[in-house]
Amino acid sequence: MIQKFISKLSSKEKMLLYITVGVVCIALFERLFLGPVFSNLHNIESKIKEQKVNIVRNLRIISYEDQILERFRVFEKYFVNELKSDSDINADFLRTIENLATKSNVKLVTSNASDAIKKDKYSEYYANLDCTGLLKDIVSFIHQVNTADSLLKVVNLDMTPKRGETDEMTASMTIVKMLISSGETEVEDIR
Repeated sequence: MIQKFISKLSSKEKMLLYITVGVVCIALFERLFLGPVFSNLHNIESKIKEQKVNIVRNLRIISYEDQILERFRVFEKYFVNELKSDSDINADFLRTIENLATKSNVKLVTSNASDAIKKDKYSEYYANLDCTGLLKDIVSFIHQVNTADSLLKVVNLDMTPKRGETDEMTASMTIVKMLISSGETEVEDIR
């Protein structure tokens, strides 16, 4: 049937038919095969470009690894691997305060731990204390508390002079101790 149809055509019509069939085949080949292939190649190339950008960024971060780890080591002493019980932490906290007060020649009248506030990555322990001493000694004590390696800070202070004394002061203060949970797993991932 197709041969009969082709045999009836003139040579110009046959040529036009072959060209038309060729163009249709090429169009189908492009639409069914080349189009999807080139589309996938374009997607792959864009993903490669994106990955190259990520690799360059990651290489830049890796080049800072030594500096990051060095800075981490500075702050590592502030992290705790496992938390003790609240009573043990408070006992250590109050012992540290007593030692700092003794170094500063400040007499502790009362010192007691109050409630702890626990957050996701850190905990805050509070202590209220009353003390007496010379103004310079109390200021020295406050300075030692605020610069201690165990993350202590005076958050509330009320000082009044003692009656009849020139330099003798009475101070009431609240000190907070912060414990930061260890991020060892995150740091190990960096290494």
